[in-house]
Amino acid sequence: MRILFQMFTQLSAVLLVNLFFQAHNLFADTQKRNDPVNDLNKSFRSHYAKTRASILQNSGPVIIVRGDNMILINGERRIEGKLIDPTYHDLKAVAHAPLALYSLLIRNKTPILSDDIISELEKLAIVFERSYSAFDSRLNSKEVEKKQRDILSSCIDFTSVTLKTKKFDYSNLIKFMRSLLNPIQENLELAAKYRINNYRDQIFEWRTELNGKQWEQVVFLIPGSPMARKDNLAVQFCAKLVGEKSEGARIVYAESLFGENEAMLRLATHLFDTKIGEDIFSDPWRMHRDALGPSTARYLDVISLTPNYDH
Repeated sequence: MRILFQMFTQLSAVLLVNLFFQAHNLFADTQKRNDPVNDLNKSFRSHYAKTRASILQNSGPVIIVRGDNMILINGERRIEGKLIDPTYHDLKAVAHAPLALYSLLIRNKTPILSDDIISELEKLAIVFERSYSAFDSRLNSKEVEKKQRDILSSCIDFTSVTLKTKKFDYSNLIKFMRSLLNPIQENLELAAKYRINNYRDQIFEWRTELNGKQWEQVVFLIPGSPMARKDNLAVQFCAKLVGEKSEGARIVYAESLFGENEAMLRLATHLFDTKIGEDIFSDPWRMHRDALGPSTARYLDVISLTPNYDH
Protein backbone atom coordinates (compact mmCIF):
# COMPACT_ATOMS: atom_id res chain seq x y z
CA MET A 1 0.00 0.00 0.00
CA ARG A 2 2.82 2.42 0.87
CA ILE A 3 4.44 1.85 -2.55
CA LEU A 4 1.13 2.42 -4.33
CA PHE A 5 0.58 5.60 -2.33
CA GLN A 6 4.06 6.88 -3.25
CA MET A 7 3.45 6.10 -6.92
CA PHE A 8 0.10 7.89 -6.78
CA THR A 9 1.71 10.92 -5.10
CA GLN A 10 4.49 11.11 -7.74
CA LEU A 11 1.99 10.74 -10.58
CA SER A 12 -0.19 13.48 -9.10
CA ALA A 13 2.82 15.80 -8.85
CA VAL A 14 3.76 15.17 -12.50
CA LEU A 15 0.17 15.81 -13.63
CA LEU A 16 0.03 19.06 -11.66
CA VAL A 17 3.30 20.27 -13.22
CA ASN A 18 2.06 19.40 -16.72
CA LEU A 19 -1.23 21.18 -16.10
CA PHE A 20 0.65 24.24 -14.88
CA PHE A 21 2.80 24.45 -18.00
CA GLN A 22 -0.17 23.80 -20.29
CA ALA A 23 -2.09 26.61 -18.61
CA HIS A 24 0.96 28.87 -18.81
CA ASN A 25 1.48 28.17 -22.52
CA LEU A 26 -2.22 28.63 -23.23
CA PHE A 27 -2.14 31.98 -21.42
CA ALA A 28 0.97 33.03 -23.35
CA ASP A 29 -0.64 32.03 -26.68
CA THR A 30 -3.78 33.97 -25.78
CA GLN A 31 -1.71 37.01 -24.87
CA LYS A 32 0.08 36.81 -28.22
CA ARG A 33 -3.17 36.50 -30.14
CA ASN A 34 -4.56 39.56 -28.39
CA ASP A 35 -1.38 41.62 -28.69
CA PRO A 36 -1.69 44.28 -31.44
CA VAL A 37 2.10 44.60 -31.72
CA ASN A 38 2.38 40.86 -32.31
CA ASP A 39 -0.29 41.26 -35.01
CA LEU A 40 1.85 43.98 -36.56
CA ASN A 41 4.80 41.61 -36.83
CA LYS A 42 2.58 38.88 -38.24
CA SER A 43 1.29 41.28 -40.89
CA PHE A 44 4.84 42.08 -41.96
CA ARG A 45 5.76 38.39 -42.21
CA SER A 46 2.62 37.60 -44.18
CA HIS A 47 3.11 40.39 -46.74
CA TYR A 48 6.82 39.63 -46.97
CA ALA A 49 6.13 35.97 -47.76
CA LYS A 50 3.51 36.78 -50.40
CA THR A 51 5.69 39.35 -52.18
CA ARG A 52 8.69 37.03 -51.99
CA ALA A 53 6.68 34.30 -53.74
CA SER A 54 5.50 36.78 -56.38
CA ILE A 55 9.05 37.96 -57.11
CA LEU A 56 10.25 34.39 -57.57
CA GLN A 57 7.35 33.61 -59.89
CA ASN A 58 8.23 36.58 -62.10
CA SER A 59 12.01 36.19 -61.99
CA GLY A 60 14.18 35.06 -64.87
CA PRO A 61 15.45 31.53 -65.54
CA VAL A 62 17.00 29.55 -62.69
CA ILE A 63 19.56 26.79 -63.05
CA ILE A 64 19.86 24.56 -59.99
CA VAL A 65 23.29 22.95 -59.75
CA ARG A 66 22.58 20.06 -57.41
CA GLY A 67 25.35 17.52 -57.13
CA ASP A 68 25.02 15.02 -59.95
CA ASN A 69 22.39 16.93 -61.84
CA MET A 70 21.33 20.30 -63.15
CA ILE A 71 17.76 21.56 -63.44
CA LEU A 72 16.67 24.44 -65.67
CA ILE A 73 13.52 26.25 -64.53
CA ASN A 74 12.32 28.74 -67.12
CA GLY A 75 8.80 30.00 -66.46
CA GLU A 76 6.53 26.97 -66.42
CA ARG A 77 9.19 24.74 -67.94
CA ARG A 78 11.35 22.48 -65.77
CA ILE A 79 14.08 20.54 -67.59
CA GLU A 80 16.17 17.86 -65.90
CA GLY A 81 19.76 17.73 -67.11
CA LYS A 82 21.77 14.63 -67.89
CA LEU A 83 23.25 12.68 -65.01
CA ILE A 84 26.90 13.26 -64.20
CA ASP A 85 29.46 10.69 -65.36
CA PRO A 86 29.86 8.20 -62.45
CA THR A 87 33.65 8.29 -62.89
CA TYR A 88 33.60 11.42 -60.70
CA HIS A 89 32.26 9.36 -57.77
CA ASP A 90 34.67 6.48 -58.40
CA LEU A 91 37.67 8.79 -58.22
CA LYS A 92 36.45 10.45 -55.03
CA ALA A 93 35.65 7.08 -53.44
CA VAL A 94 39.21 5.83 -54.01
CA ALA A 95 40.62 9.12 -52.73
CA HIS A 96 38.59 8.53 -49.58
CA ALA A 97 39.91 4.98 -49.08
CA PRO A 98 43.00 5.95 -47.04
CA LEU A 99 40.84 8.32 -45.00
CA ALA A 100 38.52 5.42 -44.16
CA LEU A 101 41.53 3.55 -42.77
CA TYR A 102 42.74 6.60 -40.87
CA SER A 103 39.27 7.32 -39.44
CA LEU A 104 39.04 3.78 -38.10
CA LEU A 105 42.52 3.39 -36.64
CA ILE A 106 42.73 6.69 -34.74
CA ARG A 107 39.85 5.47 -32.57
CA ASN A 108 42.26 2.95 -31.08
CA LYS A 109 43.69 4.44 -27.88
CA THR A 110 46.45 1.93 -27.10
CA PRO A 111 49.46 0.43 -28.97
CA ILE A 112 47.53 -2.86 -29.22
CA LEU A 113 44.48 -3.04 -31.44
CA SER A 114 41.20 -3.65 -29.64
CA ASP A 115 38.96 -6.52 -30.71
CA ASP A 116 36.37 -4.08 -32.04
CA ILE A 117 38.94 -2.26 -34.19
CA ILE A 118 40.30 -5.58 -35.51
CA SER A 119 36.80 -6.65 -36.47
CA GLU A 120 36.12 -3.39 -38.31
CA LEU A 121 39.53 -3.49 -39.96
CA GLU A 122 38.85 -7.00 -41.29
CA LYS A 123 35.61 -5.74 -42.85
CA LEU A 124 37.42 -2.77 -44.38
CA ALA A 125 40.07 -5.08 -45.83
CA ILE A 126 37.32 -6.94 -47.70
CA VAL A 127 35.95 -3.66 -49.06
CA PHE A 128 39.43 -2.67 -50.27
CA GLU A 129 39.93 -6.04 -52.00
CA ARG A 130 36.56 -5.92 -53.74
CA SER A 131 37.11 -2.33 -54.88
CA TYR A 132 40.56 -3.25 -56.22
CA SER A 133 39.03 -6.03 -58.33
CA ALA A 134 36.37 -3.67 -59.69
CA PHE A 135 38.95 -1.54 -61.51
CA ASP A 136 39.75 -3.94 -64.35
CA SER A 137 37.27 -2.59 -66.92
CA ARG A 138 35.29 -0.01 -64.95
CA LEU A 139 36.74 3.17 -66.48
CA ASN A 140 37.51 4.08 -70.08
CA SER A 141 41.15 4.75 -69.24
CA LYS A 142 43.52 1.91 -68.34
CA GLU A 143 46.02 4.43 -66.98
CA VAL A 144 43.47 5.95 -64.60
CA GLU A 145 42.34 2.46 -63.54
CA LYS A 146 45.92 1.53 -62.69
CA LYS A 147 46.21 4.60 -60.46
CA GLN A 148 43.09 3.53 -58.59
CA ARG A 149 44.51 0.04 -58.06
CA ASP A 150 47.80 1.52 -56.85
CA ILE A 151 46.05 3.56 -54.14
CA LEU A 152 43.90 0.61 -53.09
CA SER A 153 46.90 -1.74 -53.14
CA SER A 154 48.70 0.54 -50.69
CA CYS A 155 45.65 0.49 -48.41
CA ILE A 156 45.44 -3.30 -48.65
CA ASP A 157 49.12 -3.75 -47.79
CA PHE A 158 48.98 -1.40 -44.80
CA THR A 159 45.80 -3.09 -43.55
CA SER A 160 47.32 -6.55 -43.93
CA VAL A 161 50.43 -5.66 -41.92
CA THR A 162 48.33 -3.96 -39.22
CA LEU A 163 46.05 -6.99 -38.89
CA LYS A 164 49.05 -9.33 -38.76
CA THR A 165 50.84 -7.44 -35.98
CA LYS A 166 47.64 -6.26 -34.26
CA LYS A 167 49.57 -3.17 -33.28
CA PHE A 168 48.79 0.51 -33.77
CA ASP A 169 51.48 3.11 -34.27
CA TYR A 170 50.16 6.62 -34.81
CA SER A 171 53.37 7.92 -36.43
CA ASN A 172 53.35 5.04 -38.95
CA LEU A 173 49.73 5.80 -39.81
CA ILE A 174 50.51 9.46 -40.45
CA LYS A 175 53.56 8.50 -42.54
CA PHE A 176 51.39 6.15 -44.60
CA MET A 177 48.70 8.79 -45.14
CA ARG A 178 51.20 11.41 -46.24
CA SER A 179 52.81 8.99 -48.66
CA LEU A 180 49.52 8.93 -50.57
CA LEU A 181 48.97 12.68 -50.70
CA ASN A 182 50.08 13.04 -54.32
CA PRO A 183 47.99 10.13 -55.68
CA ILE A 184 44.98 11.38 -53.72
CA GLN A 185 45.44 14.91 -55.09
CA GLU A 186 45.73 13.52 -58.63
CA ASN A 187 42.40 11.77 -58.13
CA LEU A 188 40.77 14.96 -56.90
CA GLU A 189 42.17 16.92 -59.85
CA LEU A 190 40.74 14.41 -62.28
CA ALA A 191 37.40 14.24 -60.44
CA ALA A 192 37.08 18.03 -60.64
CA LYS A 193 37.86 17.89 -64.37
CA TYR A 194 35.14 15.28 -64.97
CA ARG A 195 32.51 17.22 -63.05
CA ILE A 196 33.31 20.60 -64.61
CA ASN A 197 33.27 19.12 -68.10
CA ASN A 198 29.88 17.53 -67.39
CA TYR A 199 28.50 20.85 -66.14
CA ARG A 200 29.94 22.72 -69.11
CA ASP A 201 28.43 20.31 -71.65
CA GLN A 202 25.00 20.62 -70.04
CA ILE A 203 25.16 24.42 -69.89
CA PHE A 204 26.23 24.65 -73.53
CA GLU A 205 23.25 22.50 -74.49
CA TRP A 206 20.88 24.75 -72.56
CA ARG A 207 22.26 27.92 -74.07
CA THR A 208 20.18 27.04 -77.13
CA GLU A 209 17.07 27.00 -74.91
CA LEU A 210 17.59 30.61 -73.82
CA ASN A 211 17.77 33.83 -75.79
CA GLY A 212 20.38 36.49 -75.03
CA LYS A 213 18.21 38.41 -72.57
CA GLN A 214 17.21 35.27 -70.68
CA TRP A 215 20.84 34.16 -70.40
CA GLU A 216 21.77 37.52 -68.89
CA GLN A 217 19.05 37.00 -66.26
CA VAL A 218 19.92 33.41 -65.31
CA VAL A 219 20.46 32.87 -61.58
CA PHE A 220 22.40 29.81 -60.44
CA LEU A 221 21.10 28.14 -57.28
CA ILE A 222 23.59 25.80 -55.60
CA PRO A 223 22.41 23.63 -52.66
CA GLY A 224 25.33 22.40 -50.59
CA SER A 225 26.73 21.56 -47.19
CA PRO A 226 28.30 24.13 -44.83
CA MET A 227 31.80 22.62 -45.04
CA ALA A 228 31.73 22.60 -48.86
CA ARG A 229 30.83 26.28 -49.19
CA LYS A 230 34.34 27.75 -49.28
CA ASP A 231 35.93 27.29 -52.73
CA ASN A 232 32.91 25.27 -53.83
CA LEU A 233 33.39 23.69 -57.26
CA ALA A 234 29.93 24.62 -58.57
CA VAL A 235 30.26 28.20 -57.31
CA GLN A 236 33.65 28.59 -59.00
CA PHE A 237 32.32 27.11 -62.24
CA CYS A 238 29.23 29.34 -62.33
CA ALA A 239 31.29 32.41 -61.40
CA LYS A 240 33.67 31.89 -64.32
CA LEU A 241 30.71 31.17 -66.59
CA VAL A 242 28.99 34.51 -65.94
CA GLY A 243 32.01 36.64 -65.09
CA GLU A 244 31.38 36.98 -61.34
CA LYS A 245 33.94 36.73 -58.55
CA SER A 246 31.94 34.32 -56.38
CA GLU A 247 28.52 34.21 -54.73
CA GLY A 248 26.46 37.28 -55.47
CA ALA A 249 23.47 38.53 -57.40
CA ARG A 250 23.49 35.65 -59.89
CA ILE A 251 25.00 32.88 -57.78
CA VAL A 252 23.13 31.80 -54.64
CA TYR A 253 24.44 29.11 -52.30
CA ALA A 254 21.59 27.37 -50.46
CA GLU A 255 23.46 26.05 -47.43
CA SER A 256 22.07 22.80 -45.97
CA LEU A 257 18.96 23.11 -48.18
CA PHE A 258 19.14 20.06 -50.41
CA GLY A 259 15.44 19.82 -51.29
CA GLU A 260 14.41 21.73 -54.38
CA ASN A 261 11.51 23.55 -52.70
CA GLU A 262 13.63 24.65 -49.74
CA ALA A 263 16.41 25.83 -52.03
CA MET A 264 13.93 27.79 -54.19
CA LEU A 265 12.57 29.45 -51.06
CA ARG A 266 16.12 30.49 -50.21
CA LEU A 267 16.44 31.97 -53.70
CA ALA A 268 13.16 33.87 -53.30
CA THR A 269 14.42 35.36 -50.03
CA HIS A 270 17.67 36.33 -51.75
CA LEU A 271 15.88 38.08 -54.62
CA PHE A 272 13.42 39.98 -52.41
CA ASP A 273 16.03 41.01 -49.84
CA THR A 274 18.24 42.30 -52.65
CA LYS A 275 15.37 44.41 -53.97
CA ILE A 276 14.60 45.81 -50.50
CA GLY A 277 18.27 46.71 -50.08
CA GLU A 278 18.42 48.47 -53.45
CA ASP A 279 15.12 50.36 -53.11
CA ILE A 280 15.34 51.44 -49.48
CA PHE A 281 18.98 51.38 -48.36
CA SER A 282 20.73 51.98 -51.72
CA ASP A 283 22.77 48.89 -50.84
CA PRO A 284 21.68 45.59 -52.46
CA TRP A 285 23.42 43.56 -49.72
CA ARG A 286 22.05 45.40 -46.67
CA MET A 287 19.32 42.81 -46.04
CA HIS A 288 21.82 39.98 -46.50
CA ARG A 289 23.52 41.05 -43.28
CA ASP A 290 22.14 40.98 -39.74
CA ALA A 291 19.89 44.03 -39.36
CA LEU A 292 21.36 44.60 -35.89
CA GLY A 293 24.96 44.11 -37.04
CA PRO A 294 26.13 47.77 -37.22
CA SER A 295 24.22 48.69 -34.05
CA THR A 296 25.76 45.71 -32.25
CA ALA A 297 29.29 46.71 -33.26
CA ARG A 298 28.78 50.30 -32.12
CA TYR A 299 27.33 49.32 -28.75
CA LEU A 300 30.01 46.69 -28.08
CA ASP A 301 32.62 49.40 -28.65
CA VAL A 302 31.34 51.45 -25.70
CA ILE A 303 30.46 48.81 -23.09
CA SER A 304 32.56 46.46 -21.00
CA LEU A 305 31.90 42.73 -20.86
CA THR A 306 34.25 42.27 -17.93
CA PRO A 307 32.25 41.54 -14.76
CA ASN A 308 32.59 43.99 -11.89
CA TYR A 309 32.69 41.96 -8.69
CA ASP A 310 32.91 45.00 -6.44
CA HIS A 311 29.14 45.51 -6.50
